[in-house]
Amino acid sequence: MKPQYKELFIGIIFSLVTTLFILRNILFINGAIIYRDFTFSLDINNIIHIFYSSVWNDQTGVINLESIKWVFSLPFFLPAIYLNNSILFQKMNFFEIFFFGFLNMFLLMNFILNMDKSFNKISVCHKYLVSSISAIIFILNPGFINMLPDFALIFGFTFFPILFVAYIRHLEESKFSYLFIVLILLLIISLKIHLIFFSIIFLCLWLIFDLLNMPNPKKIKNFLLLFFLFIILSSYWLFPYVVSSKAKSVTPSYILTREEIDMLGKNDISNSIRFLGGFWPPVVFVPPSDNDYIKTMWFIASFILPILSIIGIVLNRHNRFALFFSSILAISIILVYIPSSLPKISEFIIFKAPIISNSNFNWILRVPGKWYTFIFFSYSVLSGFAIMKILYICQKARLNRLYYLIIIIVLSSFLFYSWTSLTGDFGGGFHPSKIPSEIYKANEFLKKDEGQFKVIWLPTISGRDLTWNKKTTPEIYPMSSNKPSYDGAILTSHNGDIMNNPFNYKYYSSLDAKYIIIHNDIIGAEEETSKLISSLQSINIFPIMQEGFITIFKIPYADHINIPRQNIVLSGDMKKFSVLNSLDSFNTINSSLFFLDQGTLKNKSDYVKNADIVINDDKLIYSLIDNKYIINTFDSTIHNDPSKVWSKAATNDPLHGEWHPYLEYRGIDNYDLDYGKGIVHTWSNNIIDESINPSEKDLLNSYNFERDLEGWSGNAEDIQSVKLDNGSYSGKYSLQSELNESKSGWKTIDSPMIPANYQVPYRWELYIKGERASSVHIKMVEYDIDKKIISTKYVADIGTGMFNWKKISFDYRPENKGIVYTQLQIWHGHETTQTLPNKLWIDDVKVYNLTEYIKPVTIDMDLNVDKDDSYELFVRYFKNKDGGRINISLDGKMLKRINTRDQLNKFVWEKLDRLYLKKGKYKLTLTNDDGFNAVNIFALIPTKEYQEMEAKIESLTEGKRLINIFEAESDLYRTDTNISKKYGGEASNGEVLEFNNTSRAWQIISIMRSDNYKIALKVNGSFNIKVDETKYNVSSDLSDFAYIGPIYLNKGDHKIEIMQNNKTNNSDLDVIWLYSINKKDEKLDDIFTVNEIPATVSNHTKIGHTIYKTEINATKPFMLSFAESYDPLWTVKIVKINGKPIESEIIRPIPLYSVINGFWINQTGDLDIIIEYEPQKWFYIGVAVSTITLVMCIAYLIYDWIKKKDAIENKR
Repeated sequence: MKPQYKELFIGIIFSLVTTLFILRNILFINGAIIYRDFTFSLDINNIIHIFYSSVWNDQTGVINLESIKWVFSLPFFLPAIYLNNSILFQKMNFFEIFFFGFLNMFLLMNFILNMDKSFNKISVCHKYLVSSISAIIFILNPGFINMLPDFALIFGFTFFPILFVAYIRHLEESKFSYLFIVLILLLIISLKIHLIFFSIIFLCLWLIFDLLNMPNPKKIKNFLLLFFLFIILSSYWLFPYVVSSKAKSVTPSYILTREEIDMLGKNDISNSIRFLGGFWPPVVFVPPSDNDYIKTMWFIASFILPILSIIGIVLNRHNRFALFFSSILAISIILVYIPSSLPKISEFIIFKAPIISNSNFNWILRVPGKWYTFIFFSYSVLSGFAIMKILYICQKARLNRLYYLIIIIVLSSFLFYSWTSLTGDFGGGFHPSKIPSEIYKANEFLKKDEGQFKVIWLPTISGRDLTWNKKTTPEIYPMSSNKPSYDGAILTSHNGDIMNNPFNYKYYSSLDAKYIIIHNDIIGAEEETSKLISSLQSINIFPIMQEGFITIFKIPYADHINIPRQNIVLSGDMKKFSVLNSLDSFNTINSSLFFLDQGTLKNKSDYVKNADIVINDDKLIYSLIDNKYIINTFDSTIHNDPSKVWSKAATNDPLHGEWHPYLEYRGIDNYDLDYGKGIVHTWSNNIIDESINPSEKDLLNSYNFERDLEGWSGNAEDIQSVKLDNGSYSGKYSLQSELNESKSGWKTIDSPMIPANYQVPYRWELYIKGERASSVHIKMVEYDIDKKIISTKYVADIGTGMFNWKKISFDYRPENKGIVYTQLQIWHGHETTQTLPNKLWIDDVKVYNLTEYIKPVTIDMDLNVDKDDSYELFVRYFKNKDGGRINISLDGKMLKRINTRDQLNKFVWEKLDRLYLKKGKYKLTLTNDDGFNAVNIFALIPTKEYQEMEAKIESLTEGKRLINIFEAESDLYRTDTNISKKYGGEASNGEVLEFNNTSRAWQIISIMRSDNYKIALKVNGSFNIKVDETKYNVSSDLSDFAYIGPIYLNKGDHKIEIMQNNKTNNSDLDVIWLYSINKKDEKLDDIFTVNEIPATVSNHTKIGHTIYKTEINATKPFMLSFAESYDPLWTVKIVKINGKPIESEIIRPIPLYSVINGFWINQTGDLDIIIEYEPQKWFYIGVAVSTITLVMCIAYLIYDWIKKKDAIENKR
């Protein structure tokens, strides 16, 4: 057998045996691995569709640009696809990650050792042994194992070692066969965009390093040829990526902020070099044993790889591979460590560096831990060098037994350090879970229904544990559904809130959803699912199938392609949709709804012009502001820490930019939209420089425990002692806490209460030491004047186990206006598993008042004025019950101070000033003066153009039905009233406003068009209503509306007041409708009852992955509703009218119901329409380019092989 074949054969056997052992539980226990991101659909057809065929993932309604890169991985999974087995697909993924990882690293190390002439005398067997150890280190280290959830990254990276081999051969030998192998490997590695970035850096660095050692211009030529062909072969994903990026953001949906980078990059050098840092590791490698000896031994063993690598570098300092990988190791450690050690540098690179920050790729750098890949890659090579050099030295000294002893020590130390990798399922996190039969039966039920529709799976899992999968679980149901669904992030939480308003099922009806499937298997969500089921049943929607924990409801639904009879535009709160749903006559199948505040589309006025109904028309002018006049606050900050600075957020609650959790914490209910521009928010009115060093004059309190405990105490005197001890950090004594029993509940060590003021910053410094300590962390507690707890906030993590004296320093700013005292509490010992007693020492505590170092909390926005003119400056800010004041300045000059405290919680527009500005650049500054505040956008509009907009509004609404909706509990000012949920789903949003004889509610109504109006009130009881100076009496119960009018209202402001009729005890008000009328006796039901059908669909056929052919007969222009998740890259083109081909413009969509696509078709007759997802077309073009290039490369490879074969034969 030829040496190279023997090497391959040995490598395959070694890799196969090792892989089968390491993955024994994962491979041979029945079930699927469902854990974090390492999750695949339970339906193989969905996997094929998502990974190998379509740019659009219609399974969950999201763009698929990342997944289509899996095209070149298809050969690896053919058995699973052939056998139609999704679980086999998943297990093959695991198997191939480990098998190819072992094999490729084995081949690389053997290649490098054979290239080093100093090892020529070392036997082949010893080289195989060293290569095997390198491969084990490469795959079984904690860094690799903890990256398994990122399966695309780790699958691609396992081919990095063999890529390096082929790349070296390509540079040095210029053979096309090596070039071709490198190209194929690069395409496999390209599964994750990070790896493309990493590959380019790595290959460039080797080229530079190689040229410095052996200059050869031909290598540069070879590299450029490789790069060029790689770009061409990547056309299949590059083309759709580039096209998509022009119309929308193709970056991940999370918000990139400084705090996110800090959180994900939190690390120290010790953890970085041992792969024990990083955010939220899926596998724990620290031994769970209480034995201190075992933990100490493990701690020592955890340094085996850094030690081996240093030895490898020192002993092979003249070897070019050792030098190269030592450089890669140093660079990688720095890149992992920079965010935590040098945050300013990290901030500059990601957010401010000219090229990177302005690109769509700076998010690639958000997780420094991904550079671990090159750390363990370097460790594997350098450790191999160290072991090989030790062997060389031992052989020269004839100390073979010593060598084998060293091998045993090294390997056993490493395996002890990475012991979790030997458990068969990595400590249980990746243990297969048996899929309940209910899931298969539910999908079998859906399969039997052959219609084209979607389903909604509720509730969303959101990473919670399931009864059958007790670990972090992703949204497995939508991705595994036999019928398409929607990604959980797409569905708005309020519109689909069935629990508070069961009629919100209509929201799902508009989305082509035929079934709502409720699964009661989320641990801790039993009450949630029970409410969902009972809420639907309360309106006579009953289950059509019940199977174990799965309940299926059938609801009325709009077809995949639908033509509504009535078109509605709404400006303002999304909760108004819920009010609409509570009307029996409102039908989401027959109506379209467009939220004007959802985005800044250029042609919004056209959609208003084409609408039948305009809701909340008083806000209409602001919804029509051109995007070019908007000044965005969101882009003016890189932060997400509203307790300190103005911070990014968005009303659709993206990851790391959530908005509603802050509102819920404050008891604020608001679902306004942000025009797709995001917001900034904060409750801090000052900030301090973290680098300041307070002096003795700033010292507020200090505790050195030299005489007594100075007021410090513990909360569990029966099992925890708090006393003085002579084991101090400084001076004679320190405070010692000793926990002697393991019980449920946190034990605390409490400081004395210290007087504190709202929003005044304090710095705490203390030293702490632990011995067998358990989950030690610090919280700050705020108290009122009666010393009652107002709030408790986590501020610092200390650690577990043994740790020597360490300094803890943090800044804290009280967040409650009623604060009088604050207290530091050190929490620990809840059900401690550490060996008793658990001991903590505290010493040298200092508290500083940092008032002298504070600065105002501001953000600056650049304002570019392109001509001398008069301008109107507006701001949209959040009025709320916890508001305060914001200041707005232009070039340092105060424009306005706005009071944001209000009984109502809503975003409002306010005119700041009319300004005459000369052409040039200005700086607009927003300052938080006091309270909880949020600002959406500013708008600077030329005065003349604004006046034209005002004049346009009346003509724009001419002939439209105008409606204003006021929910009693959220839209009316009030005194002496209560908000109640006593009627549940009978109330429009689950709440009513309770009145007594002294209650009063009112609001100012802005009428945009003089007309006849009616008022409809949903009440229970009797009320006196006053409109301006005219009084009315109404009585009813919640089963029907009470009506007032017609009333003629002139354009302008009018006041409506509501009081209870004195003859009744208590009355309840739910909602008020004010609407223009065409007939004197029109009621609300008449408004939404429309019989005229503008168009009918005669045929709708899917003719490609993302292409639909639709035939429509239209008698008037109409809105075409297309039930796929809204994406501006969906297009409609009319190809025929009345059978005649035409050339028409491409029609772009608007978001209907905030989720799906709506196309306004301004044609009549028999229409042939093509609906297409544009990037798919470019995917096909890219596939054609990639395929042609690949075929040409293969053809040239064959030609080159034949040519060389003929040359050899001719020589004979």
